[in-house]
Amino acid sequence: IKGVEVLPDLHCVAERAAARYDRLVGSIPKSDLVFHLGDAAKTDWAPQNRPSLVLMHATGFSDELMLDLSRHAESQIEPGSFVVTLTLRLPSAEFEIIDSFEVPCSWGYANAQVHRRVGVPLKTSAHEPLGITGVVYQASFAKLLSACVGAEDINIAREAAATLGFAGRAERTTRQLIEAGAIKPLVNLLQRKVGNQAHGGAPDVLVPMHAAAILAVRSIGSHLCGQDSLEAAGAPSALRSLAAQSSSVSVRTAAASCLVDVFDSM
Repeated sequence: IKGVEVLPDLHCVAERAAARYDRLVGSIPKSDLVFHLGDAAKTDWAPQNRPSLVLMHATGFSDELMLDLSRHAESQIEPGSFVVTLTLRLPSAEFEIIDSFEVPCSWGYANAQVHRRVGVPLKTSAHEPLGITGVVYQASFAKLLSACVGAEDINIAREAAATLGFAGRAERTTRQLIEAGAIKPLVNLLQRKVGNQAHGGAPDVLVPMHAAAILAVRSIGSHLCGQDSLEAAGAPSALRSLAAQSSSVSVRTAAASCLVDVFDSM
């Protein structure tokens, strides 16, 4: 039995539950329990060359994560395997729903879907064009964006922040941006002031850059992992300063709105 959890606190809860299970069962023969802290869309969790049974507690999963998990499951799970999801279904033609029922949860009832793997695992040619989505999802793209956000040239930094605003809507891309170190340079953009030669010496030249940075914070902050990283980097404080001191009414309004919507504060 293998479990995968991306949140460290819940991973610790699972490990404590496993320890309690071992104590209760004692010497009775039992299945091994293995828990992995990481991204289930990037972790090998299915047994090779034999069917498996997978449970996905998907109630809070984003559309992007469900798509990633579906693609991962297509390449991992053997035909004849079963996947049970809570609330959401797998967006894949490689799985058919054979049953659906309600299960009690701590907050009420959730609908469970039983999927059966059909067909054969999809194989992607190494020479197949990636397309724009494939390029954005690459770790190398996240590293490039991170470097550009921290550029001294205000035009490069502005365009990189605007790109973050769109790329960060996908949870997987946000996680890659966090790993690539993009969050601190992004918060630094919110704090950037006139004085550097690259700014051209006029406060108004900062307005488009600040607006792009706020858009990026909104997108990245829409995911729990992004919100936590932004808070740790000081984004709320930077937004408060912008809301109070920016020369642009639009930027002041956008910063204040972002504070409320993303961080629930002022």
